[in-house]
Amino acid sequence: IIYINASYKDNTTIFGQLIHDFMCSDPKDMFIPEIAECADECKNTKKGELSMCKAVEEYAKEYAKEYAKEYAKEKELKKTAEIAVELLKAGQSVTFTSTITKLAFDLVKQLAIDNNIPYTI
Repeated sequence: IIYINASYKDNTTIFGQLIHDFMCSDPKDMFIPEIAECADECKNTKKGELSMCKAVEEYAKEYAKEYAKEYAKEKELKKTAEIAVELLKAGQSVTFTSTITKLAFDLVKQLAIDNNIPYTI
């Protein structure tokens, strides 16, 4: 992975032209013919339209899978935190609760504080 500063604005260099072309929406305004030709095909032909639709559809499916995984993790963490709070309310120590729930000690301690639960270490 290479990160670049896309605010670079020197069209007299090949790098500046490359940045310009990547940020440009109209192939007619691009400097590098190979990029302009590819962009024109993607934007202005049936083949390009179908190709881009398929690429966007695949991206959306992958994004949905990742979102579902993150949502499930977040939901599981919330449920585990609720169990930790109940253990703390029942008088269990932060150490015991952390061990049982596998939550970080500091997180369990913060849950006790946030929920105004007297706690022991």
